[in-house]
This record gives sequence, structure tokens and C-alpha cells, in this order.
Amino acid sequence: MCARNFSKLTHREVVCPHCWYEFHDDDALYVSKHDLLRGDPVIKDPEAHKRFGPHEVSPDRKGIVRDPNGLEMTDRACPRCHLQIPHELLERRPFFFSLGGAPFSGKTYFLTAMLHQLGLQMAKQFKFTLSYCDNPEARSLQRLEKTLFRGSRDENTFLEKTREGHNTSAVTLDSMDVLLPKPFIFRLVPTPDHPRVLAGKSVADANFVFYDNAGETFDPENNYHRQASNQTTRHLAHSSGVIFVFDILQDAAVRERLAGSSDPQISEITKDCEQTETLVNVIDQIRAFRGLASRDRIDIPLAVCVQKFDAWRSLLPSWATIDDTSIEWLGKHGIAALHLEEINHNSLLVRQLLQDIAPQFVQVAEQSFSVVRYFPVSALGTGPKLGKAPDGSDQLQVRRGDINPIRVTDPLLWLLYRWKFVFSAVSNKRHGSPLAVVAKTPDRLTLQFPDSGQRITVDWGYCGTNVVDPGSGTSCHIPNVERPKNASDAPVAGASIGTTSEAPKPLPRKPGLTLDNPEATKKRKGGLWNA
Repeated sequence: MCARNFSKLTHREVVCPHCWYEFHDDDALYVSKHDLLRGDPVIKDPEAHKRFGPHEVSPDRKGIVRDPNGLEMTDRACPRCHLQIPHELLERRPFFFSLGGAPFSGKTYFLTAMLHQLGLQMAKQFKFTLSYCDNPEARSLQRLEKTLFRGSRDENTFLEKTREGHNTSAVTLDSMDVLLPKPFIFRLVPTPDHPRVLAGKSVADANFVFYDNAGETFDPENNYHRQASNQTTRHLAHSSGVIFVFDILQDAAVRERLAGSSDPQISEITKDCEQTETLVNVIDQIRAFRGLASRDRIDIPLAVCVQKFDAWRSLLPSWATIDDTSIEWLGKHGIAALHLEEINHNSLLVRQLLQDIAPQFVQVAEQSFSVVRYFPVSALGTGPKLGKAPDGSDQLQVRRGDINPIRVTDPLLWLLYRWKFVFSAVSNKRHGSPLAVVAKTPDRLTLQFPDSGQRITVDWGYCGTNVVDPGSGTSCHIPNVERPKNASDAPVAGASIGTTSEAPKPLPRKPGLTLDNPEATKKRKGGLWNA
């Protein structure tokens, strides 16, 4: 946005992505650019440029605002914390997403790989452009992406662990020094060849803000969120969805099951963490920030991302098949869609594994959140090698040419579907016997599998899904049943091209759906298909 358009930004409510202060866009501060205009009373960084309030400056006839030394001021900042706000957020309120997980669970690897892959998928398959907004924090994430995906394919690479205080900004608020999280801000805009744009229909764009805290921030023993000076997790009060990265290899029993593996994450470098306690800490913070009672369900979706799928996929039953994508190319419509049935199918498979390994985690997640899905993901898609860090210590590294992320975008695509940015592919056929409906409430229904007799309680988003009996592997399906009329917390319905009865028939599934060619028939390396 150029300076001449600033006058049009009037009486639009803005929320700061740093301190979540709400204000009108025309109250945003102007950021000077002249090298002699440095030092700000709120920002602790002495190199920060001075800020000027709207009442301290006057635009010229062309709408251009200049600092006292004559340089044009185009950047804007929050009137409370004085940190820079991209122009896109002055135009539209963003969706906030919180990333949580234990230390060393691979959150930064996951976030970097997810956003890298999502940018490719959005442009090639979903007809959207995902771009970084112009802010310093996004540039730091671009450096991580470059480290992981750019450069010599024969070179070993790694990402530094996110340290406490690394992704934070120090400011003075209410006469107190405070740490605020650094947000990663992105813009999602439809491309000119989006089917709805071609049809002359409007397609919403959006801004997204991600927060990546160090795992220690969620350590139950630290109680950082109880310190008024540390507000790095306060984004949980405003989050539209929580992505929790679960490292299954941090469980000693899992490593025993995988004994004999050459993966150094299993055989050499072992870290143990009670990740249920980490999730409880996240939940406690959300409830405290939002003023919720301990029995209140949190009415935002939780995506549990079980990391390092390439290392633990052998723990699934032999009949359980999870391929590399749930993206369907609908040639008739010229756009891709998310196959929700497969997302639900995979979620139940991963849930069954966690129910065996960490039953308390599953119980806590589903008692606390209104909607939960479990995703098998791998940020690298390959096992790392044990190398040496610059200080001589052991360090996990990966050959850049071997990096091949698996399903890292599924969680965010699922969330985008819920907010109507992504189409859904709908299956017209039902397989096997229907599950018996044992009980139903406004937000849950309890089902019983026909073969094993096992019972499961799920949210209403699973209705109409083809699944398998986790005890026998027999195909069956969850029927569409009438929901109680007093439901007040119905999940948000995503945009689908049709209903079950009138949906266009997707193209036949073709194994090896890739980013480069959505109708490829060649299987990719990695052996993620049954013979």
C-alpha cells in the first residue's frame, strides 16, 4: 500500500499482532526512517526508529507523510507497544494460530516445512498466493526456510533450536518491562485463475499470524504465563486454532518398540518428556486468558501433529494405509480440494495409536477442545544423521537433497477448510457396515464398531466418513444422523463444492499426487503405499 492511500484507512478496527491492543487504523503511529531519528521510549531496542503519532504529522497534498528530517514515512506501528504492523493488518483483522509443543519436539522444523510446502500447494493447486507480509519477524522465518530448502542438495543442514527469549520483543508497557512474542504474518490472496474469480464471484482474502514459542515456555514447572512481565503466550487468548506438535519419539516405550532402527533420534539421542503435562499447561493458559471454567470446552479446533511419521509409521497396523496426500485434483472445476474423509480416516488411525501409547493425552485433548484431529506428519520426511556442531557436540543434521516433507500442510489445510478458504472433496460411496450410534449430544456422538465392538466418541464432523474398525481393519462407515436441535456450538462448516447427494464426482484417485503435477501417476520415493 502506498502512502497516498493512508487517508482511506479510517474507522477500521485493528488488532495488534504483538500486544493484541485494539485501535482504529487512523491511530496507528508512523515510523521514521532517518538514521538520526532513533530511540523510542517504549521499545527497548536503542536502534529502533522514532515513532510519531498522527497528531504530530501532517500529510502533504499528495497524502505523503514525512519525518522531521524530510524522509517519507510508510511503515506504521501500534500506538500501545510501538512495534511495527504490516499495512495488510490495517486493512483486515487476521486469523491467529498458536503453535505449541514440548522442547525438542520439532516445532520450528514443522512450521518452516509447513509454510514452505503450503506456499507451493496454494499456488499450484488451490489457486491462492501465500506471501510473507513485510515485517522483520517474517524475514527471520524466510532465513529458516532458506537454510532448510535452498542451497546445495548434497550439503547437510539443520535449524537452531528456538531458545527462550529468541522470538520475543522487549517493550515497556504500563511502566513495566514486558516480553511480547514475535509474530509470523502471511497474506492469502486468490489468483486470477481461481474458478470463482473467473466466474466473476468474490473470493475472500485473509491475513494469518503464527506464533512459535520455545518449548520451555509451556513447561508446567516454569509458570511463565503467571509472570506479568512475560506475555509471550498471551496469543492463546486470541487464537483461532491451536496446532500442537507431538513428538512420539520422546516416549521411551515407543523407542523400545522401534529398537533396531538406525535413526539416531531413536538409537543415539533420546529425550523424554511428559507431553500430556505440556498440553495441560497450554489448556490452562487458554482457560486463564479467556476466563473459562475448568469444565468449559475450548471452542476452537485443536490439530495434534504427530511428528516424524517416517520414523514411526511401522507402529500402525499392517492393514493401515496412509499415503502422501489428502489433496484431490478436481479437473472438472480446475482446482484442488481437501479430501475430508481421508483426513478423518487418518485421524482415527493416529488416535488409536496414541490411545495405546498416551491415553491420557487423548483424554485431555478431547475433554478440553470442542474439535480435535490427529495428523501424521514429518517435517523432513527422512531420518537425520548424527553430525558435529561447531562446538564439537553431537548434532542431528539432514542432507538437503533428502528432505521430502510428508503431510505437513494437512493441519492448516483442514483449518482453512473450516474457514471456507479451501474446497472439500466429497465421497459419494459408503463402504461396509454402519457404526451403531450409542449416544449423541449437541457436540458429540458415541459410536460402536461392528466387528470389534469397540466404542468411540467423536465430534459431528466425522459423520458420513468411511473408516476402518481399529480392531479388525474391516471397512465401515459413520452414518449421517440427525443432530440434536439444541446444538449451540456446531462446528463451522467448510466450503464444499457440493453435498453428499449432489457433489461432483472427483477424478479417480491417482497415487503419488505431487505438487509439480497434481495428476501424476508415478509413486514418489518413500514407500508410503501398500503394494
